[in-house]
Amino acid sequence: MNKQYKKLFWGLIFISFNFTFFNINILPDFIGYILITYALTELSKVEEAYIKGKKYSEIMILFSIFKLFIPFPNFNFTISTENIAILIISNLFNIINLILYYYICKGIYNQSEKVNNIELKNICSFRWNLKFYLTCIALLISAFYINLSTYVELILMYVYILITIINILIILLVRKTMKIFNEI
Repeated sequence: MNKQYKKLFWGLIFISFNFTFFNINILPDFIGYILITYALTELSKVEEAYIKGKKYSEIMILFSIFKLFIPFPNFNFTISTENIAILIISNLFNIINLILYYYICKGIYNQSEKVNNIELKNICSFRWNLKFYLTCIALLISAFYINLSTYVELILMYVYILITIINILIILLVRKTMKIFNEI
């Protein structure tokens, strides 16, 4: 099980950080989602929540390959019909990614409950709630991005920084889970 959490840990790192070198993404997201899928496949033998998470990680593999060829919005793109479609696809990507994080956190929560680790259970619940609410705020703000783009960009940037921080906290949660289940 420890080996699978290690794959999950590295998969989350791959999808959370984009390192580019001469405009080439060194850590493409689809590799991270493949690692997550492999990890969830094995972890689903001990926890049912990971079975559902695996389905969403498979969808995210396809989305992330698609994302390699389509430029996703940054904070300085102009509003046009093409960009609205990309914004919608980006939001769909964020929703499916949120569901994937839910099942990862749900699996950790359920496993911590089985071994009666209340601290891990509470940390997991708190971090999931932060991830959920921040992503909902980002989705809500992006709905008004078209009409209020000059005012919303800064707020949206701060929200995405907070989402990145919570993603790091969830990665650390997976690492903590890996250590706890290594000791058992």
